[in-house]
Amino acid sequence: MKRREVITLLGGAAAAWPLVARAEQSVVRLGYLAPARLPNLIEALRAGLRDFGYVEGQNLAIEYRFALGQTKSYDELAQELISLDPVAIVLTGTPAALALKRQTTTIPIILAPIADPIALGLARSLARPGGNVTGVTMYGTELAHKRMEIRAYQS
Repeated sequence: MKRREVITLLGGAAAAWPLVARAEQSVVRLGYLAPARLPNLIEALRAGLRDFGYVEGQNLAIEYRFALGQTKSYDELAQELISLDPVAIVLTGTPAALALKRQTTTIPIILAPIADPIALGLARSLARPGGNVTGVTMYGTELAHKRMEIRAYQS
């Protein structure tokens, strides 16, 4: 599976579950926090949401915040997004994840692949993250041994 397909799946599936709760509203608002504008990731998110019937500019509004070039901290950007009362916030990058975790315990936070969310205190486990944080990690230490086994087997 290609990286874009994984992110599309993540964006569509993970972002769709909190949207159902507010389906009665005509426009669903999502937050998006990232270090920089990465068009391929944004388009993958939009494509995944379109698969579930959410189209930006029609029944979906995405509030974007990017840290690159900002004088604001991640905490300030996170607080801006939270003040807009989104149904969920999608993010990329560990600093964004940590800032959002500090700022809210109620709004669902959807992680695109980041470093070990368990070691960072963002989740209790990969199987049952608990709290308001969910998403995908490609770097879980729990999987490191399996990766080594696969590489050894391929050699």
